[in-house]
Amino acid sequence: MRTNLTTRRWTLVPLILALVAGLFALPAGAAEKQLRIGMWSAPSSFSPISNPSGYGDAAIHLIYDALVDHSDTFEYVPGLARAWSVHDGNTRFVFELHPDARWHDGEPVTADDVVFTYWINAHPETVSVNGQALNVIQGTGSDGKLLPGEPFGVEKIDDYTVAIRTKFPMPEDVFLTRVASRVHIVPKHVLEPVPPAELHRHESAMRPTVGSGPFRFVQYRTDQYVELVKHEAYHKGTPKIDRVFLVIQPGATMTAALEQGVIDITAGGGIGEVPITDWNRIQASPHLQPVPYTPMVYQVLLINHAVPGFDDPRVRRALALAIDRQRIADRLLQGLAELHPTPLNSNNPYFDPELVETVRHDPEEARRLLVEAGFDFSRTVTILTPTGNVARERSATLIQADLAAVGIRAQIELADFTTAFARMREGDYELGLLGMRTSFDPDLSSDVGSGGETNYTGYANPEMDALLARAAASLDPEERMSLYREVQRLYVAEMPAIILNTPKALTVVNKRVINARPGANGPPPAGLFWNPEQWDVVE
Repeated sequence: MRTNLTTRRWTLVPLILALVAGLFALPAGAAEKQLRIGMWSAPSSFSPISNPSGYGDAAIHLIYDALVDHSDTFEYVPGLARAWSVHDGNTRFVFELHPDARWHDGEPVTADDVVFTYWINAHPETVSVNGQALNVIQGTGSDGKLLPGEPFGVEKIDDYTVAIRTKFPMPEDVFLTRVASRVHIVPKHVLEPVPPAELHRHESAMRPTVGSGPFRFVQYRTDQYVELVKHEAYHKGTPKIDRVFLVIQPGATMTAALEQGVIDITAGGGIGEVPITDWNRIQASPHLQPVPYTPMVYQVLLINHAVPGFDDPRVRRALALAIDRQRIADRLLQGLAELHPTPLNSNNPYFDPELVETVRHDPEEARRLLVEAGFDFSRTVTILTPTGNVARERSATLIQADLAAVGIRAQIELADFTTAFARMREGDYELGLLGMRTSFDPDLSSDVGSGGETNYTGYANPEMDALLARAAASLDPEERMSLYREVQRLYVAEMPAIILNTPKALTVVNKRVINARPGANGPPPAGLFWNPEQWDVVE
């Protein structure tokens, strides 16, 4: 008798959830407050220097602090710095550190740690994801790495005061967004002995036992959960939650895990949500609160420009015209998504709404452009697709059908997120589906600047580089708006990648949880993570 594998898999779900719930069971009589957060995939790193994905960001944001943080209305508030000021025509930013800030091992957080953090991120041998935050600092190149013989623009004034000097004047809000809130400060006394080239492989990348944030690292059970405990001496006040678990919870079982109390909240946009097919079910639940929001995360079809044919913008525009992005949003996301042609969505004040009309489905024009460009229709292209995000996996099938309709044969290759993402970073793919992050900073240098740290397509255009440089250096609001509109128009013309949509983050909070609600869409992971020290639970 032939067994239905799908049926077998779903009949195992209650058993799996019961086993997972047992991992977090408290001993008899314990009164500890626990919070369990579900996210789809495992983190690839906990290093604030080199972590490449949002799954690691969730833990990093709980373990480490940056100089500044933001409120739920996106006003900048103290992080490790309790105050800051702007000098020398918006080229020098001075931060006064909180004197009570402590590392998890009890050592004070000082100016030496801040200077070391920015310096080690900028070291030429360090694998860092913070290049876009660093490349505006004096003494660095366009890649955010130190220039030989030039003084570095981060200096210690005294034990609790640091100054950061930029290459050009920057609006205060742009500097705070791009430089002061994106870089999490790391402990000099722990990491200074480690050779820069070894930092991303150092034990601290997977066992970050010394941070300064509201929670301390306890353990990571591979592909199961990350366990954190509250930092009693946290300078913003001792967190109300005693212990946090980041639970690896596949999307297909996320709703059941919420209903059965295996998890209390979902991690949020791009890393942990309930399936769209379960949204009505969530809304009907008496103990679950749906809290959707528009995240600063977008889904994208990456195009490897090193693959023959994909270096031609006509081919890339043809792919965009071939793919019915509205159908993807309607069929897979029940219309709970925003369509936009560049990484900037409507949350961003520099977003150009006039370009939305360029998101259109025109197979006839797509075929014409492919023929004009001399595309080889005899080849088969591969769509590399990470597992974990159900809607993204299903979008691959729709894209495959859309490409077939214009004569392009495509096959789908599934891989776990960590493997697929590593291949996209290394350029080992043809087409790749991915979720990527954006922010209120409209600078797209990281995504489309030559050599940008998240430029996984290999796109390089001197015209784009020049526009981005001029826009970043302008203090005039009208000029900046005009330049970033030009950047977006050039993006649409060149189509370095195809922005599929920004789905609503279908996040859920158990009603036993207090103070966990979406805030401003600021630095990742944002969403529900803007006030972790204030989270609480009631039974």
